Amino acid sequence: MKKNIKWCGILLIISILIELLYFGYNICIDKIYTKLHFIGNNPVEISTENMTVEKDEPEYIYYNLNISPEITGKIYNVLLVCKEEHPENVYLRVKTDNSYDILFKSNPAGTEFNSYYLSGIDSQNLSVILQKNQLTIEGIEKIIVNSNVNFVNQANISLFRILIYYVICLLIYFIVEYRKNIFEKINKLKFENLILILLITFGLIFNFMNTPLDGYDEHGHFWRAYELSLGNIKSDPQNKLPNSVIDILFTEEGTYPNRDFDYANLLEKLKLPLNPEDERSFPVGATASYSLINYFPSVIGVFIARILELNPMIIFYIGRLANLISYITVIYFALRIVPNGKIKKIMGLISIFPMCLTLAASYSPDAIIISFTMLTLAYVLKLKFDESIKEINIKHILLFTLFALVPTICKVVYLFLFGLIFLIPKEKFKNKYSRIIYFIFQIIIAFIGYYIFCNLLRGEGQVSIEKNSIEQLSYCLANPFTAINIFVKTIADYSTDYLCQMVGGFNAPTILSIIIFIALLLVIFENDNNDLRFEKKDKILLGVFSVLQILAVFAAMWVVWSTAKQTYIMGIQGRYFIPTLPLLLLAISSNIFDMKIKNKRALYICLMLITFGFCIYNSISKFI
Repeated sequence: MKKNIKWCGILLIISILIELLYFGYNICIDKIYTKLHFIGNNPVEISTENMTVEKDEPEYIYYNLNISPEITGKIYNVLLVCKEEHPENVYLRVKTDNSYDILFKSNPAGTEFNSYYLSGIDSQNLSVILQKNQLTIEGIEKIIVNSNVNFVNQANISLFRILIYYVICLLIYFIVEYRKNIFEKINKLKFENLILILLITFGLIFNFMNTPLDGYDEHGHFWRAYELSLGNIKSDPQNKLPNSVIDILFTEEGTYPNRDFDYANLLEKLKLPLNPEDERSFPVGATASYSLINYFPSVIGVFIARILELNPMIIFYIGRLANLISYITVIYFALRIVPNGKIKKIMGLISIFPMCLTLAASYSPDAIIISFTMLTLAYVLKLKFDESIKEINIKHILLFTLFALVPTICKVVYLFLFGLIFLIPKEKFKNKYSRIIYFIFQIIIAFIGYYIFCNLLRGEGQVSIEKNSIEQLSYCLANPFTAINIFVKTIADYSTDYLCQMVGGFNAPTILSIIIFIALLLVIFENDNNDLRFEKKDKILLGVFSVLQILAVFAAMWVVWSTAKQTYIMGIQGRYFIPTLPLLLLAISSNIFDMKIKNKRALYICLMLITFGFCIYNSISKFI
């Protein structure tokens, strides 16, 4: 106890010293920049109306700044501000008495150009030289002589920063001092409970930390969920939504999606009332054609929040939360019923990919697809390996059909999940024809369900004239070798992007995504000394279904989403392969080596914590 109190005091002193060092550094920078005349100047703005043409050449035109004689002292910099962005190189120069100095870009948008004179110049005769085909006098907003830079930190001592340093120091001390106890508790936890803790912790952080529209097409998914919560099963452009629900996702200019959402903007939106009676007809967009199964969890959350007439932004977050709760519940149940330790690890590690949690903590239908794919696989493996299940009955088949039906109805490319029935030994069926009969029954149910939910009950989504499915399909059939070449080229050019998107999502560094996947591969090839193993025919079956599912994703995006006769397959994202990943990894899994690593589980948890730390930092930085 005394030792802990002593270190708490030492760490507090260290935190204060860090802040004092930072304070001292800012003071030094302030003095140096003042001496260099980066700050502390008396800026003088030159109006373009006072500038006169000094010389007019075929390619260049010279404008004299006509600096007032009353302006005394040296000139240390000239800042030119344009009205419009100039991302390409624009060559501007300033003519002094003795030289021609280039104005270099001062910001990425190319709206500011600056030239510095560290020793200062005495010239009162300054001219700006414009290249006629790049910039005109009308495109200049203002010119400032002796401007001050705006990126110098204010020298002050912050108690909040000291508190942050102190908490970080205490956390490091706690982990180092009690690492043995921490490792012991982590290793004693049931694997599914450990995954549950990570899912809940970082799922909630992502849910409330990520601003609206951080995920793909989240505006459309939210509007579709709200539309369904009103009882409008079939989407229609004439269906009405509250104006507040529509407008919170628009920019100030009236456009969407609002990719400029930040925390300040979010706080303003939280002040807006729902006013459910103030509504208008509004098409939800491409999500109108999506199955209502995609939104079942989020609709429940939106419905409850809507009945309570909460703020529209709070309704948005509660709908997200419902989707997250559904994902966590299904994943946890799937891990509970998996009979094989290695398979449980594979599924658990995939489920806590930063991308999976990002999707789960949003309105993305991928959360439903991923979780129910895991549940389908887990249940099939229970039927395969559980010795207490002597014979497969209709109850087992109905449950399996229900689990596999959910991702299939959401996206038909995952239809091959029904083929997992062939992993179950034929000896567990009543007769040799039962398995194939059940399989045919499942396929019929799948097509009926898909037809009902995705044809009879879906609305008409927006269709892009750039997409022509008939043209694409006929082109592929007429040119099979070209189609194959396009597929190979797409894989070759974008496979790294797919991997990083699949694992790390939007905010995880590429290197950490690759490390996480390597750690997953180590688990796959580790000797787990488990008797529950796949036969060769099982692995072939898993491999075939994996390949077919991957090809189905590429084929669907080529035919439905890519522009006509494009030379690569457009719209493919790494998240589309997450449901296939467990099948593929089980197909290649093998007991090749023993990993003699102490506290493997704790080390992997550390890796995940580091990754999530980067994700959280990147997200917060993006939205501040």
